Amino acid sequence: MKPHLTILVVGLLLAATVITNLKTGLAEDYQLPEESEFTEIVDIHVNCTTANVLVVCGVISNNTELVRFPAEITMNTTELLNATEVRVGVSKVGSFLWIVFNNTEVAGAEKYADAMVKTNFDPVFGLGLTYSSTSVEDTYVNVTFTGSAVSNLTEYTEWLMMECLASDLGGFSLTFVPITYEASACTLIGAQKESGGFDWTYGMGVMYSTTIPDGSDEHTVDVLDLLDVVSLAPSPYAAVSYGITSIYVSTVMTIIYSNTTVNFVDCEPEQAQPPTRLRGWYIPPPTSPTQLQATFMFANDPSPVTALSLTFSGVIIPEFTMPMLMTFLTFATAFAVALRKRFSIK
Repeated sequence: MKPHLTILVVGLLLAATVITNLKTGLAEDYQLPEESEFTEIVDIHVNCTTANVLVVCGVISNNTELVRFPAEITMNTTELLNATEVRVGVSKVGSFLWIVFNNTEVAGAEKYADAMVKTNFDPVFGLGLTYSSTSVEDTYVNVTFTGSAVSNLTEYTEWLMMECLASDLGGFSLTFVPITYEASACTLIGAQKESGGFDWTYGMGVMYSTTIPDGSDEHTVDVLDLLDVVSLAPSPYAAVSYGITSIYVSTVMTIIYSNTTVNFVDCEPEQAQPPTRLRGWYIPPPTSPTQLQATFMFANDPSPVTALSLTFSGVIIPEFTMPMLMTFLTFATAFAVALRKRFSIK
């Protein structure tokens, strides 16, 4: 296991399912195309034992015309030859950058990371990054730097979007700026590849944590309200040819988990009914009575949704609130896993 996967135990909130489980919510007679160069995701986790809701939205691509690092940063340089991951996160409470190397001695990894921060990353990101720590697991070395908080996260995110995303990307990326107004909002960009080459896959996203009212009645997860938008539509770049039609690889996943029974009640729009109606919610039989998973797929219909919600029954009793920094780092871990799994990066 790579070192960044052990950063937080809270990573067990199934963050890896952001991409790898896209298909688990689908009916057996409807499956996503296997390959796509662009994916956009909304991932919502509701923890009934803490009344905490984690909202994540991101875009991932191996096409640098769509998603990339700022042009001033040289990613195809000797210092990053054996790097497997670069992650940058900014929030109103602080910032970080980590670089993961494979098959590299600790001293060498720290030397290369320090050089990249001083000559490339910090001059562009302007976060005042300083060395924080080094961790080793198996053949991977993770060098971490920390930096200053970003007081105007909205403005900073707008700048990152101009630098890192295609101007006409649209789709889920239109939620990025609205989400930055949330008090606990965090913005992250990342890149990942195999060591020994420069075939980078890039990602950008935002996240925040909030709470859900407690009680034992029915509860509704209003996706659009959580994303701070009035409608949601897929990016045109998310379309993948699938037979004689196009399927949009744009997915909204909601996972409810508790220590008591939770049950599906209702959803809007209605559930999909393949093969006649592909667009809609896919709700597989639960593998546990204490967990409910639902996935909304735009499928072959890219028109905007103006109502998107999931209603469930169960007991919500808050016990503690997840610290903001913990959710911030959780998102970083989730995004790293998403990149690797979606594009089969070793």
